[in-house]
Amino acid sequence: MFASRRSRAMERITNLMLLNAAWVLASLPIVTLFPATAGLFGAVRDLQRDHGVGVMTSFWRHLRDNFRQAFAVGLLWYAIGAVLLFDYLLLGDLPAPLQLPLFVIFSLGAAAFLVTSVYLFPVMVGYRDDWKSVIRNAFLVSVSQLHTSIACLLAVFAAGFLAAQLPLTLLFTASSTAYLVHAVCSHGIRRVQRIKDTST
Repeated sequence: MFASRRSRAMERITNLMLLNAAWVLASLPIVTLFPATAGLFGAVRDLQRDHGVGVMTSFWRHLRDNFRQAFAVGLLWYAIGAVLLFDYLLLGDLPAPLQLPLFVIFSLGAAAFLVTSVYLFPVMVGYRDDWKSVIRNAFLVSVSQLHTSIACLLAVFAAGFLAAQLPLTLLFTASSTAYLVHAVCSHGIRRVQRIKDTST
């Protein structure tokens, strides 16, 4: 029993390291970061559901299936992030009476952007919707499950900090973080679905 559990654990770790390597490779052009991340989350989803498909096969299949949508959403996300950053940089040049209210508005926008980002890929790979529906549903679920959104954001920031301090952790940081985030987000999505089913 113990040997069997240890074998499954080692297999899971190996799969996560393979997925991490594939994600890094597919993300290298930078503009393919979002499709690569969709592939990563799709493969992690299959791994958690034990679909019996090889992780590399699963990764490339989800990357291919979600490429166009993830690429388009990625371009939009880059643009929104750039606008938010530009707005913050301009705050200091604005008249003093405008700075505080605009800072609050920009901060709310940035918060909505971040929490929506958490659920973006779990929703994208879990449901066959158009890109507008993906963004809308990711936002609605992230706001209704704010505690899980914040927990996942903290996990992502911690993983980024760890990777910056110890670059060797890049061998498993992205895939293990995606594994954790998808597990938490899937729980939040199921909770929202149960509430929706109960109310109808």
